Amino acid sequence: MNALKKDHQDLSELRLKAEKKITLKANKSGEINNYELAHDLDVHKEELKMQNDELLSTQIKLSDSVDEYAMLFDYAPTGYFILDENGIIINVNKTGSKLLEVSKSILRGTHFSLYLSSMHHQDEFYRYRNSVIETPVNHPFETEIKRTNETTFYALIESLVVRDNHNKFKHFFLTISDISEQKEHAHKIALALLKEKELHEMKSQFITIASHEFRTPLATILTSSELIEKYHKSEDHDKRDSHLRKIRGSVHRLIEILMDFMSIDDLEDGKFVNNPETFNLVESTESIINEIKALNEIHEVNFTYSGTSELVYMDQKLLKTCISNLLINAFKYSPGGGMIEINTDITDPENFNIEVRDYGIGIPEKDQPKIFSQFFRAKNSENIQGTGLGLNITKTLITLMGGRISFTSKENIGSTFSLKFEKN
Repeated sequence: MNALKKDHQDLSELRLKAEKKITLKANKSGEINNYELAHDLDVHKEELKMQNDELLSTQIKLSDSVDEYAMLFDYAPTGYFILDENGIIINVNKTGSKLLEVSKSILRGTHFSLYLSSMHHQDEFYRYRNSVIETPVNHPFETEIKRTNETTFYALIESLVVRDNHNKFKHFFLTISDISEQKEHAHKIALALLKEKELHEMKSQFITIASHEFRTPLATILTSSELIEKYHKSEDHDKRDSHLRKIRGSVHRLIEILMDFMSIDDLEDGKFVNNPETFNLVESTESIINEIKALNEIHEVNFTYSGTSELVYMDQKLLKTCISNLLINAFKYSPGGGMIEINTDITDPENFNIEVRDYGIGIPEKDQPKIFSQFFRAKNSENIQGTGLGLNITKTLITLMGGRISFTSKENIGSTFSLKFEKN
């Protein structure tokens, strides 16, 4: 109503201006106009001319404004999409077209959901669209959008509903920004935090395991050395020997623990180098068995070998460490004694298998995925000495030498670890 009143006032003012202009013309010409009709016609003619001039000026200004806003719309750094209530694209700017790598002419008239990467994202966008209609608040929304070349990017969508003068839905206005870099950065930060947490947990595990593992052999050494001092008589010879064996065993255990810790440190620093050479695997394996049996005489070891040769081309020192770790574990996790089986099968020096089997406590199924992790101890082995490093070291060395390690295990039945080397 106010707008109509204003328009009427503007026209009245325009008419007064026109009348004034006609009167001036009449006075200058010296003519006296006594005909009201002619006067009115002249006034209306001048009034129309002035209105036309003002309308033309306004039209030019509006055209310039439209061009300016169209340019701002098209060249904005953010993708702009205008959708109807069904999610059909009505209009899109150049940035939006570039984001999807689809021309504006193709985008117009297509459903926006077609460019979302999966049915899951499409369903989420449908629910998001409905929530925007119901709640007149800007709702940021993250989704994954696919381009025509099948690549995808993470997008942040912000939207609002545009309504007409009667407050009825007119269209959606969406802004879309590529936030892939931010997501990648956030992912890296999350990984770094996770790594930091893992390192903290590993540090705690190391301190717990080290203190526990060192305490037992050191206590044995201390106790046995104190008792030896009390045995002076010749008939105490067997008792002294028994304690000396305990001391030697404990010292060997301490050396073993230290070697595990040093091996992990050297592996992480890249100090281990694969230096293959030709050697007799059968003889080397027999030597390893004898060394370990000397420290533990309650197990029987059955060693078998097959194939066309006894020679292999491999780093003897690294392979010896791996076989020793598997054999020590077989002894350790068969606490009641029993049979340990080890077999080598050699096709040629660069193609061979090694298998170590025990009939001990086995590995619980739920613990098996983590068995090669540093400091990991299966739940049923917590009362058995160990650093949780042996299998991690073994797998790393086997990989360094170009081989593979696998295992099968069943709780209370036993475990079989297999090393496989194949020339590519």
